[in-house]
Amino acid sequence: MNYILKVSGEAPVTATNGSDDAAALEDALASGDADNVSAKALLAAGISLAQTEADNCKATLATIYPAGVEHSVFPDRSAYMVSTSSRNLPLHAAGNNGSALVYSWIGDKEDGTRYAVLGTNVFSFTTANTDLKASTLNLLRWLLKRVGSADILHEKLTLLVPGYWDRASLSDWFAANGLSHQWTVSSDLALLNSGAFDLYLGDINRDVAEMRQAFGKGKPVLVFNNWYEPAEETLAEFGLSWSWYGGYRRRFFLSGRPVRPIFQY
Repeated sequence: MNYILKVSGEAPVTATNGSDDAAALEDALASGDADNVSAKALLAAGISLAQTEADNCKATLATIYPAGVEHSVFPDRSAYMVSTSSRNLPLHAAGNNGSALVYSWIGDKEDGTRYAVLGTNVFSFTTANTDLKASTLNLLRWLLKRVGSADILHEKLTLLVPGYWDRASLSDWFAANGLSHQWTVSSDLALLNSGAFDLYLGDINRDVAEMRQAFGKGKPVLVFNNWYEPAEETLAEFGLSWSWYGGYRRRFFLSGRPVRPIFQY
């Protein structure tokens, strides 16, 4: 018996082979039994879904990289991560002997709340903190669901950044890029209960319960890897798993299609 699985939140699967195949596909999605769907229809549906995901990836990342590819060098022990969720898109990637290795991912929860998991601290590590200035600003706009022209630095936003060194990293980023802002950068964890903040930002090795509380309030989350391997439970919260460390290779954004690399030493 053949089975078909539809994951919640995925784009709809469509058939182009006529109403009979389309009806059979709908029945298969409802029942999980694909015995009555032709191989041709399944192939067409798979191609359609892949194209929809590729188009979504390209459109989303074009808002973060409107001027095209940005280049930088990530520091040693930057983290490679593998996505286990169709809701994730690659943000920072590198080429290594013909393989694509992904360092950073963006995605959203089922309720639409957005997140970013970065393989390195783009706020403090040179030269990534200045090389990626434009895309980091656009990433923040995307997380906050602002248009690309929004002057978010002069919005009266509250960022919850509980960690002292994470607040220092953000301050370093403003200084390195000559940026001024009107944000309130708070360490007050009581905001997780009130929801009186706009974005949670911090080291990925902070308590995952903080991130879950932020998601529970419908607030976007941006976390980054500084040095140590992230906890498996934390990565799972974002539909990711650990791959390995990398460093001092040329980094670039890989556009056009979702990337699902698996890389192990």
